[in-house]
Amino acid sequence: MRIIHLSDLHLDNNRCSLTDLRFGRLVRELSSDRYSSDDILLITGDLIENAEHEGAMIHALNQLGRLSEKFEHILLCPGNHDYGNFWGGTPEHMSRFFHLFGGFLKSSTSIPEDVYHRSDRPCDSPFPVVNEIGELLLIGLDTMEGEFEEEIKGSKGDWDWGAEGRLGQRQTSALERLLGRGELKDKKVVVYLHHHPYRNRLIMNRFRDAKIFNEILGQYGNTNLLLFGHNHKFADMSAEAKKYGAGMALEGGSVKNTCWGKARFRVIDMSGSEPEAEEVRISVLQEWWNLIRCRLS
Repeated sequence: MRIIHLSDLHLDNNRCSLTDLRFGRLVRELSSDRYSSDDILLITGDLIENAEHEGAMIHALNQLGRLSEKFEHILLCPGNHDYGNFWGGTPEHMSRFFHLFGGFLKSSTSIPEDVYHRSDRPCDSPFPVVNEIGELLLIGLDTMEGEFEEEIKGSKGDWDWGAEGRLGQRQTSALERLLGRGELKDKKVVVYLHHHPYRNRLIMNRFRDAKIFNEILGQYGNTNLLLFGHNHKFADMSAEAKKYGAGMALEGGSVKNTCWGKARFRVIDMSGSEPEAEEVRISVLQEWWNLIRCRLS
């Protein structure tokens, strides 16, 4: 079983968007025979460039639909841009995101609902999202919920520092209960979220309860794979993750940022005793010419 990890697609509804043109190249790659409909496509946030732009969410949903034609399992967690822009968003955008993308935010697990304690969830949040697919148990988290928790309750007292995130008490408690369940001993656990759990001191980009998050992972030591995005660095953070009892930890890249004219993503084989990640690079140089032709037409 394989996981295809994408992150920070930043889709825009601009007809001549370079990022969207590169996404089209990515779709063509993923539509090839090298990938199977049984592969799990997992996107760790910032699907949208700016949720405040007219039609941006619908456009991103339509673009995601192109991938739905190939893959049976597409999992998604939100980033800061999905509820607004770099400087944050609104509960209204959060609620609309849940409504439109609900098909990619469903849980299909036999773990009892009492784990979640969902009575206090902002905007009817579906998170944590938990899916059992084969021998994998995938736990998706929303690192923007804690920001809105404060805003909705009227307890937000500090300055909104842009792209910062927080899980909040409800999700951290749910994660602890999930990882502590005995049924997980026969599962390979994958945790995915948007904000970076190790570069948590960057001004304006912090994951504000990263310390609590890592302590929970370390308490149980049963997380085989940790996936996230946000900083577009395409880094392997496994050495750092092992300090907290986790296995492989990978930060996704972005089609907004290329390396020598190539966009990068990973395909992670989960069939062995430990995950094995392969880096895939696809050329997106042609998209510059497509952008010029688009703007001249």
